[in-house]
Amino acid sequence: IDMVLDAIEAAQKAHPDADARHRIEHCGLPTAEQIARMNLAGVYPVNQPQHYYNWGEGVTAAIGTPGERFNPLGEFIAADVPVTISSDAPVAEPKPLEAIQAAVTRVTRQGHQLAPMHSASPPTRHCRLTRSTARVRWAVKRNLAASRSASGPTS
Repeated sequence: IDMVLDAIEAAQKAHPDADARHRIEHCGLPTAEQIARMNLAGVYPVNQPQHYYNWGEGVTAAIGTPGERFNPLGEFIAADVPVTISSDAPVAEPKPLEAIQAAVTRVTRQGHQLAPMHSASPPTRHCRLTRSTARVRWAVKRNLAASRSASGPTS
């Protein structure tokens, strides 16, 4: 993630573009410092909450306690970094409501809740998360004029 952020920051310095909409796909385990850099650079981290739902225990087993932070949407929201989610189909089925449920509850398919403090939980965060479809359209520049204001997508 640091290498991607370094490249984005260098590209923006060399060729400033206020409407660049850089994304980091599969941005599952960023550090707090990287999240702060994303905010400053206007980067859209793209997460796949269904990965957490389907394989959360496996991530934690593979890398230990950092795996509990897998897809830390609550940290993005707290740092004012846009929440953007995808299914990563065909790896996970394109089921938007399942993705939103996983993002909000952080409960895995096996029924474990890992690191609930990293959830995009209601009520304060729910409204921002449900705008994920508009955020994705905005991030990939496929937004409709009605889905955004002149200054960007609705939070």
